[in-house]
Amino acid sequence: MTTDENHYIHLTDLGRDVAEKIYERHCFFTYQLIAVGVNPQTAEVDACRMEHAVSDESFQKLKEHAMRGIAAQKIDNTFDNFPVKK
Repeated sequence: MTTDENHYIHLTDLGRDVAEKIYERHCFFTYQLIAVGVNPQTAEVDACRMEHAVSDESFQKLKEHAMRGIAAQKIDNTFDNFPVKK
């Protein structure tokens, strides 16, 4: 972070990268918690804790796992409407 002559705070490029990384984690954890039935307000609070505690490796693996689930669901939904000959 830097400050200007008016004492406004500005993020450096590195600071912006870190902030975007944390925000991505926050959104991911909030969505995942709400999806499994956690109250949205509780999900927000818990996501704030989780976003800082999880390692980069664990977060990447969780994202990959979630994306595989989404892809599988899309495939299943595609075949639900697929005509079947009897």
